[in-house]
Amino acid sequence: MPESDRQFVVQRFREAVASPVLDLFEAALLISQLIDPTEDVGPAGELAESLALRVLRLREEGKSSEGALRQVLFGEEGFTGDGDSYDDPENSSVSRVLARRRGMPITLSIIVMEVGRRAGM
Repeated sequence: MPESDRQFVVQRFREAVASPVLDLFEAALLISQLIDPTEDVGPAGELAESLALRVLRLREEGKSSEGALRQVLFGEEGFTGDGDSYDDPENSSVSRVLARRRGMPITLSIIVMEVGRRAGM
């Protein structure tokens, strides 16, 4: 990534975290771009939305919010911690963790929060 592009992403991150209303998922996607400048983070938002719709369907069928979220993310999709390569930078990239279904607890937590938020929780 050219230095000017990197500085642009850094500036966007600073603005995001300084905002009175923090969009944690958006800030995390900016970190994903800093980790891998070639990363297309667009699909991450689409996947989060798709997962949230599945959670909503389960809730409409009578499943509790927490149960539906747990079932979709951890039961059906198999999201899990990455105990083999915990310090791999990919585990800090929300975009990559969404794609790989493996990551560190804080990144998995951001995904849980975002999918839950999009599902109205």
